[in-house]
Amino acid sequence: MRSLHGSGPAAGAVPPAPSARAPAAALGRLALLYLLVLLPVGWLGVPRSLVSAGALAALQGGVLVLVMLRDRGRARFHWRPYRRDALEAGIIAAGLVGALALASLLAGALPDPLRESLLRGYRWELQGVAQVPLALGFVLISAYREELYFRAYLLTVLEEIATPPWLAVLTSALLFGLGHLYQGWLAAVTAVLIGVGFALLYRHRPSVHRLAWAHAAFNLAVLTGTLFAG
Repeated sequence: MRSLHGSGPAAGAVPPAPSARAPAAALGRLALLYLLVLLPVGWLGVPRSLVSAGALAALQGGVLVLVMLRDRGRARFHWRPYRRDALEAGIIAAGLVGALALASLLAGALPDPLRESLLRGYRWELQGVAQVPLALGFVLISAYREELYFRAYLLTVLEEIATPPWLAVLTSALLFGLGHLYQGWLAAVTAVLIGVGFALLYRHRPSVHRLAWAHAAFNLAVLTGTLFAG
């Protein structure tokens, strides 16, 4: 694997695991972090506002980073961005927006009862253009929280305990989708598909920054779109 100061690691590389760990302890830690750190604000009884959700995401992300650093994180995770991360993040985000537009067209062709059942769930919305800067902070914090856990941490720990690559990718994607179930079945299924793609991208080149930036850009596009909906 190349240096962090170079152009990036070789294709197909993942962060090396310095040593094996007991599977039960590893899975227990993953489950605890999922329950205590990463359950979204939609599952909790706190106000569903960008301010409260952003504050909660920042707290969750901070706890997660501390755990990762204590858990030999400096040896396993690439904390610095690569030179091409911004460009790749833009390409990924554009692809996600295009896929969402296509999915919306397909959903519009479904029978009304089925479409309504798939779309039923909580929706984040902006109340005005003045909220866009607040939304930018919210999506960045939330994206880093989710990418650090579902891609960087979870995939690396599963690799440590010799989980087959396909099962690690599927586990990451399914847990990611479960975390979005409060937004409805369509959002959860979409999150699973995105989770598969992001997990494969991370395994191909383990940069958490390009995925977090693409994730944030996509979410910001969706939130900004609510200003023109209706």
